[in-house]
Amino acid sequence: MAEEKKEELIGIEFFSKIPYNWGMGPYVGTVFTEMKENKRIWGIRCPKCKKLLFPPEAMCGYCFTEFTHDNWEEVGDEGTVVQFTKAGMPIFDIRKGTFAFSERPLANIQFDTGPYIMHWLEEKDLAKLHLGMKVKAVWREQGRGRGYEDIMYFRAIEEKK
Repeated sequence: MAEEKKEELIGIEFFSKIPYNWGMGPYVGTVFTEMKENKRIWGIRCPKCKKLLFPPEAMCGYCFTEFTHDNWEEVGDEGTVVQFTKAGMPIFDIRKGTFAFSERPLANIQFDTGPYIMHWLEEKDLAKLHLGMKVKAVWREQGRGRGYEDIMYFRAIEEKK
């Protein structure tokens, strides 16, 4: 009986650096420009249900009202931690094309004006974190223009009594 010949496979590894740009549109573009130039976070107030939308969109996700580019309102950069976790697996960095572990906890933060953002916390010790903790954004001084990365992390602030 003749030996069955196995198919030989050839693999070629190559790395390609393909730069690209994408349009952010009028809503996210406005938010990122304000973050870069003025260290301010903006959203859009729905004229029907009055929810403050962040990130802003052309249609309200709560009541499905379409609206124009004219209901801007400052969201602010202070809020309350409603969830937090320490990532147990690497996070993919789309800017570098690599996976990395973060030493900082990731939190879901509700801004004082209502909307939420998921971002890093400055405090690395989980024992010092708690739900309901008040936090404030810490902005990059150099190299802004990176969207949400213009905020380095959120820092715990003294609660007003």
